[in-house]
Amino acid sequence: MNPRRAQDSYNLRNEWGRSALDVTHKFAMTWLYNLPNPHWDNAFARGAASGWEYSGSYLFQSGQPVTIQSGVDSNGNLDAAGDRAIFNPAGQSRVGSTVTRVCRDPGTGATSISAACTSANTVGYVANNPNAQFIQAGVGAVSNLGRNTVNSPYFNVWNMSILKSNKITERVGLQFRVDAFDVFNHRQFTLGTLSVFGFNTNATTGYANLTAGSAFLNPNQFNGGSRTVQLGLKVTY
Repeated sequence: MNPRRAQDSYNLRNEWGRSALDVTHKFAMTWLYNLPNPHWDNAFARGAASGWEYSGSYLFQSGQPVTIQSGVDSNGNLDAAGDRAIFNPAGQSRVGSTVTRVCRDPGTGATSISAACTSANTVGYVANNPNAQFIQAGVGAVSNLGRNTVNSPYFNVWNMSILKSNKITERVGLQFRVDAFDVFNHRQFTLGTLSVFGFNTNATTGYANLTAGSAFLNPNQFNGGSRTVQLGLKVTY
């Protein structure tokens, strides 16, 4: 979500900003409880009630910094990452807008707003939503927005596991387990993934690009997934 290279290599001062790892608040808690094994006379009942373990974790983390991109190579340096947006201090918070070209008629000199205007006749841009806080910087426009200026949404997640260990022989053991990530199925708007397996591929774009539409900061873009339950079987010997 944050280009790792400068948008203008001749203006490195403009790259000063928060680290992408700057997470203001983070709280983690884990627990593990082994249920006591009963001392019953019935071997079957004793085996069924023994070897149970309950564990889990809770994690709260505030959002990480995100760089708002125009999705356009504004300064013409041919960088595929594009350049940052224009900040409108009077705009509505966390709302973005694309732009439409202002076109000059080469014959009459009159100007009009036209999406079909060629680059040679483009003399400016008009925000499609003038009340937006972030405005797309078209080709030739100069961005005034810094790096990592917006936080992605926070997330809080409960993960729990229940397992049972069984002794088959003196050397061989068999463990059954159920692992649940995001047990309460809270909507998690995160750049990461709730499971240690796999990667989050739910983000709408590689960057927070205004070309993704005016809802580029919609929390659903940062979908960290929903409740996941997995079954496990482990043999030890």
